[in-house]
Amino acid sequence: MMLAGRMVGGACVIAAALACGSDGGGDAWMGEVVDSGGVRVIVSRGAGLWGDEPPAIEEVLRFGSLSGGGPDEFGKVVALDVDASGRIHVLDQQAREVRVFDAEGRHLRTLGGPGAGPGELSASVLGVFVAPDGTVGVPDIGNTRITRFGADGAAIASIPIRLEHGVPIRWDATMDGALVAQLRHVPGATMAPGEVGSTARDPLVRIPIQALEGRSFTDTLASVPTGTSVTAGPDGVPRIGLFMPEPIWDLSESGTLVTAMNSEYRVDVHGSDGILSHVLVLAGERRAVTEAEKTRIRRLVGEMMADQGLPPAMVERITRETTFADTYPALAGVLARPNGEVWVQRVRTLDETASGEAADFDPQDLGDRRWDVFEPGGRYMGVLTLPERFALMKVVGDRVFGVLRDSLDVQHVVGVRVRTR
Repeated sequence: MMLAGRMVGGACVIAAALACGSDGGGDAWMGEVVDSGGVRVIVSRGAGLWGDEPPAIEEVLRFGSLSGGGPDEFGKVVALDVDASGRIHVLDQQAREVRVFDAEGRHLRTLGGPGAGPGELSASVLGVFVAPDGTVGVPDIGNTRITRFGADGAAIASIPIRLEHGVPIRWDATMDGALVAQLRHVPGATMAPGEVGSTARDPLVRIPIQALEGRSFTDTLASVPTGTSVTAGPDGVPRIGLFMPEPIWDLSESGTLVTAMNSEYRVDVHGSDGILSHVLVLAGERRAVTEAEKTRIRRLVGEMMADQGLPPAMVERITRETTFADTYPALAGVLARPNGEVWVQRVRTLDETASGEAADFDPQDLGDRRWDVFEPGGRYMGVLTLPERFALMKVVGDRVFGVLRDSLDVQHVVGVRVRTR
C-alpha cells in the first residue's frame, strides 16, 4: 500500500498571526494555519506554548561501568528497545550481543554473540526490536538476515534480507511487531516487490515476522526521496556530499508516519490510514558552513576512513573530492509519539560541540540534545533539552531512554523522566 498524499498548492490563509492561549500557563502560540489543498500547514513562530517554562528533566535510571568485563560494560551501543514489562534490550554492536536488563538495570540474560551461525550476530547489526509477543528481531546486514530470538531468549528461525532489492539503511517497527526498512537502491539492484516508479525514491517496506524464505520484502508502505550524501562516480569511487539533502522518518506505535527532508524544516504527518494529515513548519534561519569548518571536517572524515582501513591514496582522493552543502541541515531527526506528538531534533554545528574541535564532531550524526516538541494538533510547544552527550533511542510514556557518554567516554544506559511544569 502506498501512502496517499495530497498535492500542496493553492494555499489560502485561514488564520494569520493566530494566537491561542496555552493550557499550561506559558506564552501564547504565535503562528498561522494555512489550508493547502485540504491539508493544514501549521507554521509556528516564537518560543511556543511552554514559553519560559520548559519541562524539567529528572534522571531515574543509569547503568554502565568503566571496567570489570560485566554485562554493563558497553563497547558501542547502537540501539535499545523497551518491552511491555519494562525490560531494556541493549544492542552492543562491538560485542555483537543484545543484553537484557530489568527496569531497575539488573542484567537478566544475553542474546547472540559473534559469528554467522544460528543466533549469532555480525559487526553490522543495526537495531533491536521487541515484538508484542516478546520475540526479538535484530537486523543484521553482515549476515543478510533478521536474527530472531524467542521470548525465552532462544534463537528461532531468521528472516533473510535480500540485498538485490536495495540496502536497508534505517529500520523501525509497526505496532504488530513487523519491521519496516528503508531501502537504498544500488547499481544493478532490482526494485522491491510491489514498488513502482523511479529509483530516485527509497521504498519503506514492511517485513512480516512470519515472512517465508525468499519473500522478506512484501509490502511497500511508502517511499521517500533518495538522499544525495553519497553517490557513485563513473570510476566506482564514492563521492561524498556532506550536509546534502537526506530523508528522515519515524513510525509511531499507533501507526503515524512522520517524514521530512533534512534540508527544510517541513515535517509531513501521515495518519495510520496513510493519508497526509498535516504539515509542521517552524520558521528560522539555517546556518552557513564556513570554509574553515569545511577544512576541519575534511580532515576528520579522512581520519575516520583511515581508521577503517581504507588505503591512503583512496582516503586522499575521497576527502579531496568531498563537497558540502552551503548550509547545515535544517533538522537532524524526527520522532512520532503514539499520543500524536511530534518531536524534531535540532542540528548541532561544529562550533556547538563541547570544545569546538573537529575531533568531537561526527558529520554523519548532527543530532543535538535539543528537540522541538509539537502537540498532537500541530502547534509548537517549545524546546526539550536532554542531558549533554545523550543520544535518545526510545521514548515510553514520560520516560526517555538512551545512551550517555561521560567525560571518560564511558557509555551508560540512562533513563530520564520528562516533567511538564
